[in-house]
Amino acid sequence: MYFYRLFCIGVIFLLSGLCAAAQSFKYTQYTTYNGLPIDNVYAAAQDDKGYMWFGTDFGIAKFDGYRFQNYNRNNGIATKAITDIVYAGGDSCIFLSYPFTLQSIQGNGIVHTLATIPKTSLQQIIKHQNSFYFYERNREVFYIFQNGKARMHNVDSIFHTKGLILHAITSLHEKGIFFNTNKGIFWQYNNEIKQLLPNEDVYFTILRKDNTLLTATAFQLKSSTANFEFNNNGIPITGKDFIYNMAENANGTVWLRGMEKGIYQFADNKLEEKSIALSLQNKVVHKFFMDRENNTWFCTDGAGVLFKGANMFTNYETQDGLANNKVLQLLLKKDALFIGTANGLSVKKGNSIKPINFPQTSAGLQYVYKLFDDVHADVGICMANTFPKGKDTSNKNKFPIEKKVINGYQISHANTIMAWQQDANIYCFFDNGTVSRVENNTSTNQYDLRKLGIRKIYGFIEFEHKVYIGTSDGIVIIENEKLIFNKTINNQKLGEVFQFLIDKKNTLWIATENGLITYQNNKYTFVPKSNTYGGNYCKAMALDDDNKIWCASWDGIFVTDGITRKNFNTNNGLISKTCHSVLYDSTTKQLYIGTDNGLSVIKKESLITSSANATLYVGCFNDSIPISENATLKSFQTNLSFYCNVPYFAGGKNIVYEYKLDNANWLVSTTPTINLTNIAGGSHTLKLRARLNGDILSDNETVFKFSIKSKFYKTWWFWLLIALVFQYLVFKIINHYNKKSREKKLVIQKQEIELTTLKQQAFSSLMNPHFIFNALNSIQHYINKQDRQMANKYLSDFAMLVRKSFDAAQKPFVPLEDELETIRLYLQLEQMRFANKFEYSIILKEEVEEEDWMLPSMVLQPFLENAIIHGIAPLNEQGKLNITIGAKENTLYITITDNGIGIEKSQQLKTDTKHKSKGMYLIKERLQLLSRYSKNPIELSITPNNATAENTGTCITLIVPQAVVDEFKKHDMNGVKL
Repeated sequence: MYFYRLFCIGVIFLLSGLCAAAQSFKYTQYTTYNGLPIDNVYAAAQDDKGYMWFGTDFGIAKFDGYRFQNYNRNNGIATKAITDIVYAGGDSCIFLSYPFTLQSIQGNGIVHTLATIPKTSLQQIIKHQNSFYFYERNREVFYIFQNGKARMHNVDSIFHTKGLILHAITSLHEKGIFFNTNKGIFWQYNNEIKQLLPNEDVYFTILRKDNTLLTATAFQLKSSTANFEFNNNGIPITGKDFIYNMAENANGTVWLRGMEKGIYQFADNKLEEKSIALSLQNKVVHKFFMDRENNTWFCTDGAGVLFKGANMFTNYETQDGLANNKVLQLLLKKDALFIGTANGLSVKKGNSIKPINFPQTSAGLQYVYKLFDDVHADVGICMANTFPKGKDTSNKNKFPIEKKVINGYQISHANTIMAWQQDANIYCFFDNGTVSRVENNTSTNQYDLRKLGIRKIYGFIEFEHKVYIGTSDGIVIIENEKLIFNKTINNQKLGEVFQFLIDKKNTLWIATENGLITYQNNKYTFVPKSNTYGGNYCKAMALDDDNKIWCASWDGIFVTDGITRKNFNTNNGLISKTCHSVLYDSTTKQLYIGTDNGLSVIKKESLITSSANATLYVGCFNDSIPISENATLKSFQTNLSFYCNVPYFAGGKNIVYEYKLDNANWLVSTTPTINLTNIAGGSHTLKLRARLNGDILSDNETVFKFSIKSKFYKTWWFWLLIALVFQYLVFKIINHYNKKSREKKLVIQKQEIELTTLKQQAFSSLMNPHFIFNALNSIQHYINKQDRQMANKYLSDFAMLVRKSFDAAQKPFVPLEDELETIRLYLQLEQMRFANKFEYSIILKEEVEEEDWMLPSMVLQPFLENAIIHGIAPLNEQGKLNITIGAKENTLYITITDNGIGIEKSQQLKTDTKHKSKGMYLIKERLQLLSRYSKNPIELSITPNNATAENTGTCITLIVPQAVVDEFKKHDMNGVKL
């Protein structure tokens, strides 16, 4: 059994190491699902504005960091396959349209044909200074495009060597150009030619950042000195897996594309096959590309594009010596970093990490709950065994706690969860919910937090002669030997309180489940919050030399001074978003972050400067037609869309864009698309800027200028025409009033026509066309699912509702019983349509007999429709709709309430703010006309249901005196019914 447990633990460590190895290759994949025209991508290039251009098997794709814009034969590209593409300068790129055409494409999508080389399958293109070299692999010729012309060159005649086969060309910029051939490298520099590695079959060469060469021959990977001298020793390439492409990223890692096994990585003088780590074991990477931000792009055959961001952090995992990837606690003592994990302790000295082996028990993995600097020992360690001892199933939920120290000192409480030292006193937390103060190995005070309902204790600190204890239910304070417990601060629930910290200004910082808090001068204040729950879940803190707080959250780490904050996560190379601990070393200016996937280390300056000045670019479109800057638009082109882009900036999804047109106020957009409508004629200037976590990314505002021709009604001839029309209208009005006396007899007839029109309008609005359309769609959905029972039920209910609606439309008033049956049918259909997103109730009070009361026909359904569509549908929670019907003194009282977003929020969500609900207007008009027949009118009021709540909801009250019904029947308007 003992050996079996050891085997299980070994398997766990092995799996952890494999997972860690895979996690170090975090990448983002872009495929046809994201907008690529096809998943076969051959090459990539980046222009001066930061846009990425990809050559694919179905044209060219331009990527602005958010979306792809695709170009193909319809735009002038000669053939579908684009085998290579390079940046040409300005806003254009040059590409090879397979098999024999060299073309260029500008930023606006215009394509030009530069050269056509028949009977040649062009594959690669290289830019060197002001010339473009393009060629087909394993041929004896290549072409140079220069000064608008393409010329063919034979490698035999240039290098005076017979039988040469060209594998690849490499540009060394100012150091010349390399021709990789079957007989070595021919280096052309300053009109001189040198031969390197003669008689070797060289497939590819790159110039590394240390000015050395890395060369792939048919059998070896060889490195040179800075003087381009090669030694005889190389790294074997097995199986003749010829290297066809190489690229080096910012940290010196070289990626290589092989012909058989796929993808290799060369680092620390080791060559490793990485197809499995990149999930590309059955795919081919055509080309690697390193952009200006040191990000790596993998252009693949069948898997689209893989994007791997630049890694700013140094990350450590189990394969590097961690006891477990889940890092819970960190402690720095002298020159050693002690790392508490979910399975014991590790110590880091220099770049080496080694686990500290404690005696293993049958309990299994051991959590390190707390590390502290003990005056009697090197390090105090509080550990918990996460599995029960023995086979006693009754103890399966118990967690035996162990207290250990390094170098001998040990607190004699076996159930200590955490210990904290203040001067000569040591405070101990126990798993039974008590706290003791131990002085000279003697417990002097003991506090029982169980009486306060506390479940867990996380940490504490002494501040202003009080002891603050962080618990699972808030803060407990020990003052004058008494416990003070308050779950809330400023009426905001803290949740779990994990850590306290005192900064250089004597401010108390508190890390909680719901955010980071400062306490000073008897005032608690939340620092700026994140818009995500994980970003506010603050597990641990560290104070740096500038009195700034670094906080570990479940959405990365962030630094704050209490007013502003900057966030850093996996976009910046952090090994995991879920962070448990953070430590700052003032000696080395390094930050240590413990995460769910390992330990991340970085220089503080690297993070502080990581939000370097970025450039905001903008593109303008009118109905998908690109608009260039300083363009003059036609008078009807008053609706413009602006697409903002800060190319590949870390955390780009969290960028907020600010803009203002002319002298208006700054407005905010949380998306990169800004739509301006009904722009007035004249010259305009749009200013834009971008913010990340409250900080402006660019020093200079981006400006886009354009003009719109004035509309016709601002011309002089239009106003002359208006004057003539006005004179004609005045004449007609005067003539109308002269004839008014003769038209008195027509007033009654006109009123009847008006009432008939209102009736027709009200009847048309009884059944919302959108509701009918969606109902039919729902029926079709059930039919397609072959759910005949639901389809028949839905169709039957819908038909009955339509019939009842048409019947009710022919009557001015209907019995309450019929109206309730109609709205029940309607609500049932809407429940099915919205997948039970809301629940409803109809409450009929005892004094109401359904058959004794009348009310205007179909007056309730529009209110219910508004409540569901505009109030409840946008909710992120379950909706509630209540209808209450009561009666008093021959008057019917109907109340409709919902917990929706409310009228004000609903109006904000509407894109057309000029739109007014005609259905609601007709209802009010109809009720006013009906009210003329009684001294007691029908009353309608619409108010918020709960004005203090975030979602105010709506309360509609309808009061229908029965006298209105009685009087209307007496004056039936000669059969005209509303």
